[in-house]
Amino acid sequence: MAEKLANIPEPVGQAAISGRYVFRDDFDSLEQWDIIAGSPSLADSILSLSGANTEVRSKRKFLYGILIVVAKASASGNLRIGFDDGLNDYVVWGGGNLRYKSTVDPTEGTTAVSITETSYNVFVILWEPDAIVIWVNGTFYGPYQGSKIPNKPLSISLKNLSTGTSQIDLVAVYPELVGTWLGVGSGGAQANVGIPILHAGALAAGTNRIGIVVPSARLLATPYTDSTTALGANASFTGTSRDTQISSSSPYDHYAFINVHAVSDQAGTLMIQESPDGSTWVTVRNQATQAVTNPDGSTVQVASIQQHAITLRYVRVAYRNGGTAQTSFRLSSRVYAI
Repeated sequence: MAEKLANIPEPVGQAAISGRYVFRDDFDSLEQWDIIAGSPSLADSILSLSGANTEVRSKRKFLYGILIVVAKASASGNLRIGFDDGLNDYVVWGGGNLRYKSTVDPTEGTTAVSITETSYNVFVILWEPDAIVIWVNGTFYGPYQGSKIPNKPLSISLKNLSTGTSQIDLVAVYPELVGTWLGVGSGGAQANVGIPILHAGALAAGTNRIGIVVPSARLLATPYTDSTTALGANASFTGTSRDTQISSSSPYDHYAFINVHAVSDQAGTLMIQESPDGSTWVTVRNQATQAVTNPDGSTVQVASIQQHAITLRYVRVAYRNGGTAQTSFRLSSRVYAI
Protein backbone atom coordinates (compact mmCIF):
# COMPACT_ATOMS: atom_id res chain seq x y z
CA MET A 1 0.00 0.00 0.00
CA ALA A 2 2.84 2.42 0.87
CA GLU A 3 4.35 2.08 -2.59
CA LYS A 4 1.05 2.76 -4.28
CA LEU A 5 0.55 5.90 -2.23
CA ALA A 6 4.04 7.32 -2.66
CA ASN A 7 3.17 9.75 -5.45
CA ILE A 8 -0.21 10.90 -4.17
CA PRO A 9 -0.30 14.70 -3.73
CA GLU A 10 -1.23 16.31 -0.46
CA PRO A 11 -4.80 17.65 -0.18
CA VAL A 12 -5.12 21.31 -1.11
CA GLY A 13 -8.24 22.21 0.81
CA GLN A 14 -11.73 20.98 1.42
CA ALA A 15 -13.71 18.72 -0.84
CA ALA A 16 -16.05 18.77 -3.79
CA ILE A 17 -18.06 15.80 -4.98
CA SER A 18 -19.33 15.01 -8.44
CA GLY A 19 -21.25 12.11 -9.90
CA ARG A 20 -24.75 10.95 -10.79
CA TYR A 21 -27.04 10.07 -7.93
CA VAL A 22 -28.29 6.51 -7.54
CA PHE A 23 -31.10 7.41 -5.14
CA ARG A 24 -33.12 10.56 -4.68
CA ASP A 25 -36.34 11.50 -2.90
CA ASP A 26 -38.07 14.89 -2.90
CA PHE A 27 -40.86 13.50 -0.73
CA ASP A 28 -43.85 13.64 -3.01
CA SER A 29 -44.71 10.33 -1.31
CA LEU A 30 -43.29 7.92 1.28
CA GLU A 31 -43.20 4.91 -1.01
CA GLN A 32 -39.40 4.65 -0.69
CA TRP A 33 -39.47 4.63 3.11
CA ASP A 34 -40.58 2.41 5.98
CA ILE A 35 -42.27 4.13 8.92
CA ILE A 36 -40.52 2.85 12.04
CA ALA A 37 -42.23 4.97 14.71
CA GLY A 38 -44.62 7.90 15.02
CA SER A 39 -46.73 9.48 12.29
CA PRO A 40 -44.62 11.17 9.60
CA SER A 41 -46.47 13.57 7.32
CA LEU A 42 -45.96 15.14 3.88
CA ALA A 43 -46.90 18.63 2.72
CA ASP A 44 -45.52 20.61 -0.24
CA SER A 45 -42.89 17.90 -0.82
CA ILE A 46 -41.51 18.26 2.71
CA LEU A 47 -41.27 15.30 5.09
CA SER A 48 -42.16 16.25 8.67
CA LEU A 49 -41.18 14.07 11.62
CA SER A 50 -43.10 15.32 14.66
CA GLY A 51 -42.90 14.06 18.22
CA ALA A 52 -40.26 12.13 20.11
CA ASN A 53 -38.56 9.26 18.24
CA THR A 54 -40.59 9.55 15.04
CA GLU A 55 -38.45 7.78 12.45
CA VAL A 56 -38.39 6.61 8.84
CA ARG A 57 -35.84 4.35 7.14
CA SER A 58 -35.16 3.92 3.46
CA LYS A 59 -36.40 0.65 1.98
CA ARG A 60 -33.35 0.59 -0.23
CA LYS A 61 -30.01 -0.22 1.42
CA PHE A 62 -26.57 1.12 0.52
CA LEU A 63 -23.13 -0.38 1.07
CA TYR A 64 -21.16 2.86 0.91
CA GLY A 65 -21.39 6.17 -0.90
CA ILE A 66 -22.17 9.85 -0.46
CA LEU A 67 -25.37 10.79 1.37
CA ILE A 68 -26.88 14.27 0.95
CA VAL A 69 -29.68 15.46 3.25
CA VAL A 70 -31.31 18.90 3.24
CA ALA A 71 -33.13 19.34 6.55
CA LYS A 72 -33.97 21.51 9.53
CA ALA A 73 -35.53 21.09 13.00
CA SER A 74 -37.96 23.26 14.97
CA ALA A 75 -35.76 22.89 18.04
CA SER A 76 -31.99 22.67 18.25
CA GLY A 77 -30.83 19.10 18.72
CA ASN A 78 -33.98 17.41 17.39
CA LEU A 79 -32.68 16.03 14.10
CA ARG A 80 -30.83 12.72 13.80
CA ILE A 81 -29.29 11.40 10.57
CA GLY A 82 -27.63 8.01 10.33
CA PHE A 83 -27.85 4.42 9.14
CA ASP A 84 -29.53 1.25 10.42
CA ASP A 85 -29.16 -2.48 9.74
CA GLY A 86 -32.43 -3.50 11.39
CA LEU A 87 -30.77 -4.33 14.71
CA ASN A 88 -28.37 -1.48 15.37
CA ASP A 89 -28.21 2.15 14.41
CA TYR A 90 -25.13 4.13 13.41
CA VAL A 91 -25.53 7.82 14.14
CA VAL A 92 -23.62 10.42 12.15
CA TRP A 93 -25.55 13.55 13.09
CA GLY A 94 -27.66 13.85 16.24
CA GLY A 95 -28.48 16.32 18.98
CA GLY A 96 -27.00 19.20 16.99
CA ASN A 97 -23.51 17.65 16.76
CA LEU A 98 -21.53 15.22 14.66
CA ARG A 99 -21.73 11.97 16.61
CA TYR A 100 -20.20 9.11 14.61
CA LYS A 101 -21.20 6.48 17.18
CA SER A 102 -23.25 3.28 17.13
CA THR A 103 -25.33 1.12 19.44
CA VAL A 104 -22.76 -1.64 18.83
CA ASP A 105 -19.93 0.51 20.19
CA PRO A 106 -21.59 3.36 22.11
CA THR A 107 -18.31 5.09 22.90
CA GLU A 108 -19.03 8.43 21.35
CA GLY A 109 -16.88 10.95 19.63
CA THR A 110 -18.44 14.36 19.07
CA THR A 111 -17.51 17.48 17.20
CA ALA A 112 -19.29 20.75 17.88
CA VAL A 113 -20.68 22.29 14.71
CA SER A 114 -21.74 25.92 14.65
CA ILE A 115 -24.95 25.98 12.62
CA THR A 116 -28.53 27.04 13.11
CA GLU A 117 -30.30 23.71 13.03
CA THR A 118 -33.68 25.47 12.88
CA SER A 119 -32.77 26.71 9.38
CA TYR A 120 -32.38 24.42 6.39
CA ASN A 121 -28.88 22.92 6.23
CA VAL A 122 -27.08 20.77 3.67
CA PHE A 123 -25.49 17.67 5.22
CA VAL A 124 -23.08 15.65 3.05
CA ILE A 125 -21.78 12.37 4.48
CA LEU A 126 -19.23 10.20 2.71
CA TRP A 127 -18.95 6.85 4.48
CA GLU A 128 -16.45 4.04 3.96
CA PRO A 129 -15.13 1.06 5.97
CA ASP A 130 -12.12 2.97 7.32
CA ALA A 131 -13.41 6.50 7.73
CA ILE A 132 -16.23 8.96 7.28
CA VAL A 133 -16.00 12.50 5.96
CA ILE A 134 -18.68 15.12 6.55
CA TRP A 135 -19.58 18.54 5.19
CA VAL A 136 -22.22 20.76 6.78
CA ASN A 137 -23.21 23.70 4.58
CA GLY A 138 -19.93 23.31 2.74
CA THR A 139 -17.74 23.23 5.87
CA PHE A 140 -15.48 20.18 6.03
CA TYR A 141 -15.25 17.90 9.10
CA GLY A 142 -13.05 14.83 9.40
CA PRO A 143 -12.00 12.47 8.16
CA TYR A 144 -12.80 10.31 11.16
CA GLN A 145 -10.77 7.12 11.00
CA GLY A 146 -11.94 3.82 12.40
CA SER A 147 -15.54 4.47 11.35
CA LYS A 148 -18.16 2.54 13.29
CA ILE A 149 -20.34 2.10 10.22
CA PRO A 150 -20.11 -1.61 9.28
CA ASN A 151 -19.20 -3.10 5.93
CA LYS A 152 -22.71 -4.18 4.91
CA PRO A 153 -25.77 -2.63 3.22
CA LEU A 154 -27.62 -0.21 5.49
CA SER A 155 -30.84 1.78 5.38
CA ILE A 156 -30.78 5.56 5.76
CA SER A 157 -32.37 6.57 9.06
CA LEU A 158 -34.06 9.95 9.61
CA LYS A 159 -35.35 10.58 13.12
CA ASN A 160 -36.82 13.32 15.30
CA LEU A 161 -35.32 12.92 18.76
CA SER A 162 -37.66 14.85 21.04
CA THR A 163 -40.58 17.25 20.97
CA GLY A 164 -41.02 19.57 18.01
CA THR A 165 -40.56 18.69 14.35
CA SER A 166 -37.71 17.84 11.98
CA GLN A 167 -38.33 18.63 8.31
CA ILE A 168 -36.51 17.00 5.41
CA ASP A 169 -36.63 18.51 1.92
CA LEU A 170 -34.27 16.23 0.00
CA VAL A 171 -32.33 12.99 0.37
CA ALA A 172 -29.92 11.78 -2.31
CA VAL A 173 -27.19 9.14 -2.50
CA TYR A 174 -24.30 9.32 -4.93
CA PRO A 175 -22.12 6.34 -5.85
CA GLU A 176 -18.56 6.19 -4.65
CA LEU A 177 -16.00 7.84 -6.88
CA VAL A 178 -12.62 6.41 -7.76
CA GLY A 179 -9.51 8.50 -8.17
CA THR A 180 -8.20 10.78 -5.44
CA TRP A 181 -6.82 10.10 -2.03
CA LEU A 182 -6.85 12.09 1.17
CA GLY A 183 -3.84 12.15 3.50
CA VAL A 184 -4.67 12.17 7.21
CA GLY A 185 -2.35 12.27 10.18
CA SER A 186 -2.48 10.48 13.53
CA GLY A 187 -0.11 11.72 16.22
CA GLY A 188 3.36 12.05 14.81
CA ALA A 189 2.80 9.55 12.02
CA GLN A 190 1.31 10.22 8.61
CA ALA A 191 -1.19 7.67 7.26
CA ASN A 192 -3.07 7.62 3.99
CA VAL A 193 -6.71 6.58 3.84
CA GLY A 194 -8.58 5.98 0.60
CA ILE A 195 -11.38 8.51 0.34
CA PRO A 196 -12.90 8.76 -3.15
CA ILE A 197 -13.32 12.52 -3.28
CA LEU A 198 -12.04 15.35 -5.41
CA HIS A 199 -10.20 18.09 -3.55
CA ALA A 200 -11.10 21.66 -4.32
CA GLY A 201 -11.48 24.98 -2.53
CA ALA A 202 -13.71 25.61 0.46
CA LEU A 203 -17.41 25.39 -0.32
CA ALA A 204 -19.30 28.36 1.02
CA ALA A 205 -22.96 29.12 0.34
CA GLY A 206 -23.65 30.66 -3.04
CA THR A 207 -22.72 29.39 -6.47
CA ASN A 208 -20.01 27.06 -5.18
CA ARG A 209 -20.86 23.38 -5.49
CA ILE A 210 -20.56 19.95 -4.04
CA GLY A 211 -20.75 18.30 -7.45
CA ILE A 212 -24.01 19.56 -8.93
CA VAL A 213 -25.35 20.41 -5.48
CA VAL A 214 -25.46 24.15 -4.84
CA PRO A 215 -25.17 24.56 -1.04
CA SER A 216 -27.51 27.53 -0.74
CA ALA A 217 -31.21 28.26 -0.54
CA ARG A 218 -31.49 27.61 -4.27
CA LEU A 219 -31.10 23.91 -3.60
CA LEU A 220 -34.31 23.86 -1.58
CA ALA A 221 -36.36 24.81 -4.64
CA THR A 222 -39.47 25.93 -2.74
CA PRO A 223 -42.67 24.62 -4.36
CA TYR A 224 -44.40 27.34 -6.40
CA THR A 225 -48.14 27.67 -6.98
CA ASP A 226 -48.53 29.04 -10.50
CA SER A 227 -52.32 29.38 -10.44
CA THR A 228 -55.47 28.35 -8.59
CA THR A 229 -57.86 30.38 -10.77
CA ALA A 230 -60.43 28.25 -12.63
CA LEU A 231 -60.33 28.55 -16.44
CA GLY A 232 -63.26 28.94 -18.79
CA ALA A 233 -63.99 26.64 -21.70
CA ASN A 234 -61.00 26.45 -24.09
CA ALA A 235 -59.19 29.12 -22.04
CA SER A 236 -55.43 29.13 -21.43
CA PHE A 237 -53.09 30.08 -18.61
CA THR A 238 -49.45 31.14 -19.04
CA GLY A 239 -47.18 31.17 -16.00
CA THR A 240 -44.45 33.57 -14.95
CA SER A 241 -41.14 33.45 -16.79
CA ARG A 242 -38.33 32.13 -14.59
CA ASP A 243 -34.68 32.86 -15.26
CA THR A 244 -32.78 29.63 -14.56
CA GLN A 245 -29.33 31.23 -14.67
CA ILE A 246 -27.92 31.21 -11.14
CA SER A 247 -24.80 33.26 -11.79
CA SER A 248 -24.28 35.78 -14.57
CA SER A 249 -20.52 35.20 -14.36
CA SER A 250 -20.81 31.70 -15.79
CA PRO A 251 -23.21 30.38 -18.41
CA TYR A 252 -22.96 26.94 -16.83
CA ASP A 253 -24.57 27.92 -13.53
CA HIS A 254 -28.20 27.01 -14.23
CA TYR A 255 -31.00 25.19 -12.55
CA ALA A 256 -31.15 21.66 -13.90
CA PHE A 257 -34.79 20.62 -14.27
CA ILE A 258 -38.43 21.38 -13.47
CA ASN A 259 -41.34 19.35 -12.11
CA VAL A 260 -44.89 20.44 -13.01
CA HIS A 261 -48.23 19.19 -11.68
CA ALA A 262 -51.80 20.19 -12.57
CA VAL A 263 -55.10 19.11 -10.99
CA SER A 264 -58.55 20.12 -12.28
CA ASP A 265 -62.13 18.91 -12.43
CA GLN A 266 -62.03 19.15 -16.24
CA ALA A 267 -59.74 17.70 -18.89
CA GLY A 268 -56.96 19.85 -20.33
CA THR A 269 -53.32 19.91 -21.42
CA LEU A 270 -50.28 20.81 -19.29
CA MET A 271 -47.27 22.40 -21.02
CA ILE A 272 -43.67 23.46 -20.38
CA GLN A 273 -42.28 26.30 -22.47
CA GLU A 274 -38.69 27.53 -22.82
CA SER A 275 -37.10 30.64 -24.23
CA PRO A 276 -33.52 31.77 -24.98
CA ASP A 277 -34.29 35.43 -24.28
CA GLY A 278 -37.50 35.61 -22.21
CA SER A 279 -39.61 36.81 -25.14
CA THR A 280 -39.60 34.09 -27.82
CA TRP A 281 -41.24 30.99 -26.38
CA VAL A 282 -41.53 27.42 -27.64
CA THR A 283 -43.54 24.58 -26.15
CA VAL A 284 -41.08 21.75 -25.44
CA ARG A 285 -43.28 19.33 -23.48
CA ASN A 286 -47.00 18.73 -23.10
CA GLN A 287 -49.09 16.20 -21.24
CA ALA A 288 -52.86 15.64 -21.45
CA THR A 289 -54.66 15.12 -18.14
CA GLN A 290 -55.90 11.71 -17.09
CA ALA A 291 -58.81 10.83 -14.82
CA VAL A 292 -57.74 9.74 -11.33
CA THR A 293 -60.15 8.24 -8.82
CA ASN A 294 -60.07 9.49 -5.24
CA PRO A 295 -60.70 7.21 -2.23
CA ASP A 296 -64.25 8.59 -1.96
CA GLY A 297 -65.03 7.56 -5.53
CA SER A 298 -64.86 11.05 -7.04
CA THR A 299 -62.54 11.72 -9.98
CA VAL A 300 -60.16 14.53 -10.85
CA GLN A 301 -58.09 15.28 -13.93
CA VAL A 302 -54.34 15.14 -13.28
CA ALA A 303 -51.29 15.87 -15.46
CA SER A 304 -47.69 15.67 -14.32
CA ILE A 305 -44.32 16.24 -16.01
CA GLN A 306 -41.37 15.17 -13.88
CA GLN A 307 -37.64 15.99 -14.15
CA HIS A 308 -37.81 17.86 -17.43
CA ALA A 309 -34.22 18.92 -18.20
CA ILE A 310 -34.13 22.64 -18.96
CA THR A 311 -32.17 23.46 -22.12
CA LEU A 312 -32.77 27.18 -22.69
CA ARG A 313 -32.27 29.94 -20.15
CA TYR A 314 -35.89 30.79 -19.35
CA VAL A 315 -38.72 28.41 -18.45
CA ARG A 316 -42.42 28.74 -17.68
CA VAL A 317 -45.48 26.53 -17.39
CA ALA A 318 -48.73 26.79 -19.33
CA TYR A 319 -52.11 25.06 -19.42
CA ARG A 320 -55.00 24.91 -21.87
CA ASN A 321 -58.43 23.90 -20.61
CA GLY A 322 -60.80 21.72 -22.62
CA GLY A 323 -64.32 22.49 -23.81
CA THR A 324 -65.93 22.67 -20.34
CA ALA A 325 -65.35 25.47 -17.83
CA GLN A 326 -63.48 24.48 -14.68
CA THR A 327 -64.76 24.87 -11.14
CA SER A 328 -61.43 23.91 -9.54
CA PHE A 329 -57.82 24.17 -10.72
CA ARG A 330 -54.33 24.09 -9.25
CA LEU A 331 -51.09 24.35 -11.21
CA SER A 332 -47.84 23.91 -9.27
CA SER A 333 -44.18 23.68 -10.25
CA ARG A 334 -40.73 23.33 -8.75
CA VAL A 335 -37.33 24.13 -10.26
CA TYR A 336 -34.25 22.27 -8.99
CA ALA A 337 -30.53 22.96 -8.94
CA ILE A 338 -29.73 19.27 -8.58
